[in-house]
Amino acid sequence: MQVPAVLRSAWYRLPPRDQAGPLLVVSAAGRFDPDEVQVQWAGEDGKPAGTTNFVDVGRRRRGETCARRWLRCPAAPPGCGWSPPTTT
Repeated sequence: MQVPAVLRSAWYRLPPRDQAGPLLVVSAAGRFDPDEVQVQWAGEDGKPAGTTNFVDVGRRRRGETCARRWLRCPAAPPGCGWSPPTTT
């Protein structure tokens, strides 16, 4: 039997973009719609600055379940205020 749940985590500072991979990956289990799981980021002032949804690379066809799924989103989602360094 599955019971509805709520997930909320603390804020975490990610490594500097030049040291991070291109993706933020979360492992999740259970039945859920990927649109219900979001990542939220804050600006330098600590206030929320935006959200984005994950892409569910382990999603199965309707009615199928998967014990574990890997949700991914860009480490620097559009609108987060980060842009890659330019080279000359």
